[in-house]
Amino acid sequence: MSDHIKVIILLTCLLTVSCGNSKKQNQNDSKRLNENMTVLVKPEKDYGKIGTDVLNSETIGTLNYGLSFSELIKELGEPSEKLESELWGADGEYHQTIKYSTQGIELDIIGGVESEKKINMITIYEPCDLKTSKNIGIGSSYDQVESAYKGLIDLTNSDQSQIVVGSIYGGMMFKFKDQKVNSIFIGAAAE
Repeated sequence: MSDHIKVIILLTCLLTVSCGNSKKQNQNDSKRLNENMTVLVKPEKDYGKIGTDVLNSETIGTLNYGLSFSELIKELGEPSEKLESELWGADGEYHQTIKYSTQGIELDIIGGVESEKKINMITIYEPCDLKTSKNIGIGSSYDQVESAYKGLIDLTNSDQSQIVVGSIYGGMMFKFKDQKVNSIFIGAAAE
């Protein structure tokens, strides 16, 4: 075999070994990058599920989402104001707003038949003295709300004027004036 052919074979072998090592190095680099990305990219929280959990568990005093109208009347008595029921196209349900104005409570009741009516949305405002299950009420500070509901707050829909716990499609919303809670809402703020 000529020296020229020996050099070509030697260079081919070196190139093959070099490419193989390079490919192996690239695979290792890629594996490390994927491992690091897994750590850096955290899955987003399911605020819809958090909101559903909040709707099913949170209370304001003895009021809760889904409480029957008859139980509500037992708890608070007759409301100071009842608006006419309206059929909403968004959900196909009959909605009725009722107010306990002197107590700072406004409720959205759904259901077409009296025996099936239940609380769909709760809003409290001053002078209401009821508290959530985490002891937050009208006048609580922004920091108290943030601390009480840590890990449940939808940061994309919250700012200094409101904190959304869960989702705007179901959950709680705290509105603030001068860093103090001035209203609390339970229900769906958007469809």
